[in-house]
Amino acid sequence: MLPKGMLKTNLEKKMNPFYSEVQKFRLPSFVEREVLRLAKKAVEMKLTMSYSKIEITAGLIYLVLKEFNLSPLIKDITKVYSITKNKLLRVAKFLSQNLNLKIKPTEDIENYLIRIVNDLLLPSHLVKKALQKSKKLDIISPLVKTGTSLWLAANEEGIKVAKSQIARTLGISETALKKNIKKFT
Repeated sequence: MLPKGMLKTNLEKKMNPFYSEVQKFRLPSFVEREVLRLAKKAVEMKLTMSYSKIEITAGLIYLVLKEFNLSPLIKDITKVYSITKNKLLRVAKFLSQNLNLKIKPTEDIENYLIRIVNDLLLPSHLVKKALQKSKKLDIISPLVKTGTSLWLAANEEGIKVAKSQIARTLGISETALKKNIKKFT
């Protein structure tokens, strides 16, 4: 058995890659602390044997952002950490099961709307109008609901926005967006 000081040093060595990986994403400090707390727990439980530290970090960031209802965009996380969407979701599921974390579905689409309106350089008053529209829509997927309500609001205001542009920005299929727009027009 190792002396206590030695055990602490080994844990610190194992945590160093997590510190540097979390810094890449530029998160709020409270989110960083929670990610690092969970990373430490994952190291102690030897969960890093199943996936790489980069994948574990990406999965933890995704889970913590969901926990704080900050609606992470999967494409941002996958771009920063160079992993696929499927791998990210698989790691997040693995971590949530082993760390007993609950993944809440994102119901609040306001965060998505604000981000998408900014990305597409649309007028900010569309957010309010799209939120009102979204309350009337019966769509399960928050991303498809966001895209549909945004396109309907923009169309009502006479602002031309390509469906393909909205779909690409949200990371959803154009077919799903078109199908739902057709259903509600």
